[in-house]
Amino acid sequence: MPVFYIINQSGLLKQYYSVKNALSHVNEMDPVIYSVSLRNAKTFLSYDEANQIIVSRKLFGCFIINENGIQQNG
Repeated sequence: MPVFYIINQSGLLKQYYSVKNALSHVNEMDPVIYSVSLRNAKTFLSYDEANQIIVSRKLFGCFIINENGIQQNG
């Protein structure tokens, strides 16, 4: 089963879209959190699910990669 991540990359530093508590539901009012640790990254089961977060949260300068680190395009 493929896994997708939202990342933000500044130079060589790759930051993964994350949440404070994986058990809590992220709502629109929560601040956007990025982590340099893959362990804290939020995983998505589909490209569309990850893309929906990017659109709904109005995230800029980020893109979606798969579990192999390859950038995905719709």
